[in-house]
Amino acid sequence: MALSTAISVASFSVVMTETFGAVTASTLVPATFLALLRAAKKGTANANESADALIKEMMGVNQALNAVKAGVESIDEIDLLVPKTAKIHGEFEFEASESYSGNVVIGGLVNVVAVAAGYSALYETSSRNKITLDVEFAAVNYTLS
Repeated sequence: MALSTAISVASFSVVMTETFGAVTASTLVPATFLALLRAAKKGTANANESADALIKEMMGVNQALNAVKAGVESIDEIDLLVPKTAKIHGEFEFEASESYSGNVVIGGLVNVVAVAAGYSALYETSSRNKITLDVEFAAVNYTLS
């Protein structure tokens, strides 16, 4: 009984941890994206002449890099979806039942003795887990300068 209880609680804990991880990721992903975009915008403003001279000779790379620079320079602000509120609802239900039975039968006839013994145990467990994650997002405008 203790093993199945531990397994049920552990599985519920793993799912709950994954839910908290999802909430954390929904907060960190927009912040990381914004930081990378701001760094790219600052990187295009600070041109490195030696790197530009090296890349100028590579036609495909030069054109691709110039297109990326032009795209990043044209963006001054961006709207991102960020989590406004997050609610986690968790339900855990565990049920266990045990039943034991034993019987002994002793019988005898002339010159014959019969002894029969039996023992049975029935153990049943069931668990039900339900976790709901409600996240409300809001569009927020960020300037990149």
